[in-house]
Amino acid sequence: MYCPAANSSSRGPMRGSASVSDSNGLPLSVARGLAIFRGKAGCPACHSRPTLSDELFHNTSVAWHDGQWTDLGRFSVTGVSADRGVFKTPTLREIARTAPYTA
Repeated sequence: MYCPAANSSSRGPMRGSASVSDSNGLPLSVARGLAIFRGKAGCPACHSRPTLSDELFHNTSVAWHDGQWTDLGRFSVTGVSADRGVFKTPTLREIARTAPYTA
């Protein structure tokens, strides 16, 4: 996954750019990823604003595996049944520096 926070235009030119780029100068793989992020994946619905997070809680079913919760999410704190599997939208800022995206 590519997240341009560390290499964004606001911090100078992008390092490690591929030689093949789109009309905006983005490497083609980055342009394709951005199109998916903005399009069919619908990421900006939650990952927006300067922090790339809406700072809200959502149940995306990421913790539901084989018919059970692998992580109870916010329920562990609130004890409210509706909070099972609910998590705060994480920021995507500097995500390249965190697991599982680190090299």
